[in-house]
Amino acid sequence: MPRFLPILAVLFLIVLSMTSCAFYEKSYVSRIVLEGKNYLPELYDEGVFYINAEPAIRMRMGCFASTQLGATMFPLIPLPIFVEAEPHASIAAEQFSLMLSHRLTDEVDLSGLQIDLDISGRVRPLRLAHAEVENQYRRNYEYVSELRCGESEDGVLRIRLSPDKVRVYNVQFKEGVEREFAFHSSFVT
Repeated sequence: MPRFLPILAVLFLIVLSMTSCAFYEKSYVSRIVLEGKNYLPELYDEGVFYINAEPAIRMRMGCFASTQLGATMFPLIPLPIFVEAEPHASIAAEQFSLMLSHRLTDEVDLSGLQIDLDISGRVRPLRLAHAEVENQYRRNYEYVSELRCGESEDGVLRIRLSPDKVRVYNVQFKEGVEREFAFHSSFVT
């Protein structure tokens, strides 16, 4: 029986490689990292925080850029990346901004919100740059600051939704290479 074990192992690896897939991705990412409560955590929406559950108010930071440097997919083990793309230019000097949005059916007006960013004890207000309707379903409000994205080191973002409802988030600008590896037991297309 022991001489059949290597054959069974090889057969298992062949079957596994024919029915599974491994992914590897390397990306250069510039973004604001948020720490704080996501009020709709059961939803997965990359780069979006929900600052209120009902009505649902989404927040997306304007300081975000991503360049996929390379990605591979292969049964069992991904092949090494031989050709890589060039990373994007740094966005650290771009203006700090964030976008809030809600459904048009919600009776909400976010144009008068008080939003402040506290960096090293110095509070800087964000002002409404513009509001627009997107796809006849959502209203977007873009708020901007005089700060640059890279200046948001160890900052605290405060959004006053009402006198008794303030959302607080720690913000940090990060830039660098991120790697992601995933293994799926069946092919994903």
